[in-house]
Amino acid sequence: MIDRIAGWTAQVGRATPAFFLLRGAVWLLAVATLLVAGPGDITLGPLAVWLVPVGLLPAVLPRTAAVTLWIFVVLAGWLAATMVYDEPVSYLRLVLLATLLYTTHVLAAISAVIPFDAVVAPRTLLSWLPRTAALLGLTALLALAAAALPELFVGARFLIASLVGFAVMAGLAYYLARLVNRA
Repeated sequence: MIDRIAGWTAQVGRATPAFFLLRGAVWLLAVATLLVAGPGDITLGPLAVWLVPVGLLPAVLPRTAAVTLWIFVVLAGWLAATMVYDEPVSYLRLVLLATLLYTTHVLAAISAVIPFDAVVAPRTLLSWLPRTAALLGLTALLALAAAALPELFVGARFLIASLVGFAVMAGLAYYLARLVNRA
């Protein structure tokens, strides 16, 4: 046990700022996600102490099932907020939650593959920001369209709008599949 602790302290001593920056960002985003997803009575009250250790799960253990466990905790918080505490589901809160979930998951994946002692140029870490922002913006717009368009179309026009929406989603899936195969 003492050898294991000595190994961990040696690793922390050799860790670079990129390691701490990534893990800190994952932790902050994980806690923010829990704040957005959970019921206001819990996340803004004295029981908010549980956010810190649960938010540490994806930051400390990014290449384990702890990230999936954290996602399930966020999901449970969202379900509790909307079903038990009867908080309204707003579009802005839903988009913010999806954005925080996606960004936390991506940063946890990046921090899982970058070694703790690697020297990483800031440009490398920031290169994914424009693509992620574009993907999140497009997703928010498509979600808004999916929420608003059914009210505009009634009857046969609704069927046409649904088929057009399906074609857009199929095109997006094709585009994403091409991106995966390109690498």
